[in-house]
Amino acid sequence: MPEIVNKVEEKVKGKIVVEFYEGKLPKIEFEGNIVGADMNLLWRGLTRGYRQWKANLLKKKEV
Repeated sequence: MPEIVNKVEEKVKGKIVVEFYEGKLPKIEFEGNIVGADMNLLWRGLTRGYRQWKANLLKKKEV
């Protein structure tokens, strides 16, 4: 029986680049077609990723 694979070409809607500098506000560049719903998904992903990163740092310090 042949294997069924979903091949969907992903198209980039836009790009957000954030650069952090010591003692300054971050520099943020937006490109493409980004809407409010995309920003909500981005915010959720960033906060979830930050929490996981912080938890991993604390685990490393305990060891």
